[in-house]
Amino acid sequence: MCEYRFNRLLVAFFIVSGRDYGLFVTLANYTKNAQKYLENTPIIRGINGTELAGLILRYYDKWSEKYQRIIPLEKVYIPVPKDEE
Repeated sequence: MCEYRFNRLLVAFFIVSGRDYGLFVTLANYTKNAQKYLENTPIIRGINGTELAGLILRYYDKWSEKYQRIIPLEKVYIPVPKDEE
């Protein structure tokens, strides 16, 4: 097991074989040290809160009803002014 601490971020992973991958999700942002570590460690993918929200919105309609009930969302339309040409 390897451990790396970056302020409040703890990344711990076990390497069983060369084909293992990891995913670490935070609702905030990663520190510079954590970003550097993730950039240099291709077997670990880091997703921050902004990217997570984007993925949820992008794929929400494809989720099963089970998961849509866990995270219930509703589309809301907001009028925006037309660009004046």
